[in-house]
Amino acid sequence: MASKTTIVGLDIGRYSVKAAWAESRGGAPGIVRTEHLRLPLGGVDANSVILPWMQQHKIASHSCVIGLSGAQSMFQPFMLPHGDPRTLEDAASMEAMKFNDIASEAMTYGFTPIELNPGEKRLLMAMARPSVLDGALSLGREQGLDVIDVVPTPVALFRVMRATATAAVPCMFMDVGGAETDIAVGSDQTGLMFARAFSSGGQLFTDALARENKVPGAQAENQKVREGSLLPDGLHASVLRTAADMWLSEVESCLSVYSSLYPANQSSISRIILTGAASALPGLSEYIEAKLGVDVTVAEAVKNATGIDDPANFAIAAGLALSGFESSSEHISLLPAEIRDELMFKQKKPYWIAAGVVAALVFGISVAGGFRYGARQSKHLREQKASLKRRQELALEIENVRKGTGMMLEMASPVKKLLGSGPMIRDLMSVVAEKRATTDQIIMISDADSYFFEKEWNEEEEETLGFRDRRRLAEREEEIAEQVGIDRIVIKGLTRETSLSTVKQLITELTALDFVASADLLADDEVIVLPDGAAEGRISERPFVIDVTLVTL
Repeated sequence: MASKTTIVGLDIGRYSVKAAWAESRGGAPGIVRTEHLRLPLGGVDANSVILPWMQQHKIASHSCVIGLSGAQSMFQPFMLPHGDPRTLEDAASMEAMKFNDIASEAMTYGFTPIELNPGEKRLLMAMARPSVLDGALSLGREQGLDVIDVVPTPVALFRVMRATATAAVPCMFMDVGGAETDIAVGSDQTGLMFARAFSSGGQLFTDALARENKVPGAQAENQKVREGSLLPDGLHASVLRTAADMWLSEVESCLSVYSSLYPANQSSISRIILTGAASALPGLSEYIEAKLGVDVTVAEAVKNATGIDDPANFAIAAGLALSGFESSSEHISLLPAEIRDELMFKQKKPYWIAAGVVAALVFGISVAGGFRYGARQSKHLREQKASLKRRQELALEIENVRKGTGMMLEMASPVKKLLGSGPMIRDLMSVVAEKRATTDQIIMISDADSYFFEKEWNEEEEETLGFRDRRRLAEREEEIAEQVGIDRIVIKGLTRETSLSTVKQLITELTALDFVASADLLADDEVIVLPDGAAEGRISERPFVIDVTLVTL
């Protein structure tokens, strides 16, 4: 009987973690088990919940494939000019070098061929920054997981759903998760042609219900699951349809990019297949179909996963698990080269041990033959160790370059913000000054980062920080450094109208501006009372804080 191989696919999102177990006994692998963990909200450390859950299900005892968020990956389809003698691998390597020069760091990349038209050389590249991959692998290191691959989530989605796109005409697969929507376009004949992701999903509908009904997020989530429907007679149809329109605007943007890359009629999308937790929302597929004019269905099953409850909800996790058995040229892997070399070393190690035993037996028969065999093996080991040492030195150089780049980005961040948002903030202040009621006072207009600013850690406090706190601090610094402009403004003031009518009128005026995405009163639990609270202490005046979100360019 062939030995059993088990691989676990881990889809770790912002609001949940999904795992799928794939097994193979020498034949085609199949999904045999799934598990789901909902992550708590409200500032709870996710790792403190995930790690015990992984220990409970003994995930560390199997090889794992981790999904890299599509929003943290870069996808680039391109076609080689006619007559170009380069192979697809050479073309992908040269394209990656161009991005390395722009990003000032060595991007990890993978690619898959696109079989669209005979005689053409097309490919789809996926790239990720080393810092992003390190963040995805940190959980595996902390838990001691045997991570054998890192795969972008849109690629895993297509891996498990491509069997449903048997026609030559491309099909779009959309996994609507809690905080992200992954998109993959292709067919069983052409392969993966297009991949994208955007940071919007089922949580958008939950937030809409929470604002409309003025209830906490957890209660709004329960309302969405039990009562939510986009059907015309649905209980919350109007609110959910408004949220769906916002979500569909992102989908239409992705469709526009796809159409510009593949303008031919034969590349038009024939249908859309939905997966993910939010795909179960009643009326969503019908609403998308009516808006986009394309046949839309919810996936009822995924490849090799018969008998699994709610298979569409675990599509990406299943695709990750099945990717662990993939070795063809169509597989896209973003596993760093040094880790791939370590895995190869581990795989060869048992064979080297066996070779040593054989060498010992041969030594008893022929000393000369055994000596020559041992010398060849020793030379091979020295070459492997020298290769690993060179890679470690290269990794150290890359890390030093990354630190220098991060320092320059941090120094340039204030200038980037002022240049990116100066005109909009000027116009916003002009409108506030013109439209505010004469009975209202404006105390402060500030960007959100300054308003919610927390005291920076000094060196003594930093020495007491744990590994996870240091990691979160570094990630926050990277987020601030990558911001181009100010996208959120806080307006604080006083009003004599206890009903806040003049403030609401000011919010209406601000919302009408074309560079304002949204404006609303800040929740009471988020309002910060300044140390000098004399102004807020006036009995006849009521403080208010308006949260304004600017349009991101």
